[in-house]
Amino acid sequence: MIEAEKGEYVTNRKSTAKYYDLIEAINKDSRTGILDYLVKDLYTDKEISFPEQQMRGMVQFAREYEKAKAENEGNLEAEVRLLRQELQEIKVGTNRIPKRQYVNAGENKYAEITESSTVIRTFLDRG
Repeated sequence: MIEAEKGEYVTNRKSTAKYYDLIEAINKDSRTGILDYLVKDLYTDKEISFPEQQMRGMVQFAREYEKAKAENEGNLEAEVRLLRQELQEIKVGTNRIPKRQYVNAGENKYAEITESSTVIRTFLDRG
């Protein structure tokens, strides 16, 4: 008896033998391996044919694409780390902002700003 979880598939013996390399590439999550298999399968298909040089070029392009994509993903991860660090620095910096601020609001007026409210006040003329 074989147990398969939701989203998993079982293939029959004949299909497993025929597509073994593809199944291995899928299970290893190897895009390059999957692509290699598909290109080789396409190349050996009797109904469709490409010149061998063109096929090699296609395979080389696909490999370079996958490599560049992996490098780009690494760069994106580094960029996200830097952004997180910058956000943390901003958060630390904003903690230094006073909890109550006073801002000029016009002639003889000022705004008293707190986390929960803003109140406009008037200076009293005691002269």
